[in-house]
Amino acid sequence: MTVEFPEEKEIARGHGLGVGDQTLVVLDDSDDNSEREGIVQFETNYGWSDLGNNRNMPNSGAVMIRGQGGSNHHLQTLCDERGLVCMYPLDKAELPLLKYGASVRIISNGIEARMYRVPGEDDPIKEHEIFKYQDDNDI
Repeated sequence: MTVEFPEEKEIARGHGLGVGDQTLVVLDDSDDNSEREGIVQFETNYGWSDLGNNRNMPNSGAVMIRGQGGSNHHLQTLCDERGLVCMYPLDKAELPLLKYGASVRIISNGIEARMYRVPGEDDPIKEHEIFKYQDDNDI
């Protein structure tokens, strides 16, 4: 499958695992999403395991890891095994917090992922601090 990123401005950009172009509803990460299609957002990869969290991941769709915490990439591996697109932050960045029930379009080419607003839908972002890049001088 070949995907193309549109010319329009994305609301988020990150690393991408898996390939796809999907319009998905944002699901509550505390719900049982095991039989649902959508996108679930997790704060970090830190301390995440398949034990007890399995039901929070969607049956199909995508997972977004908002923050940099964690280094074992277990969540990314589970997404790959389940055929889910996984979007996670670029260096020194954090992805936006999305509103539950909002719709977003996520496109991933397997290396990079971008998220877009869905035309005619409400603003999906709960927190408008979309990108938190730091200059090298800030480190």
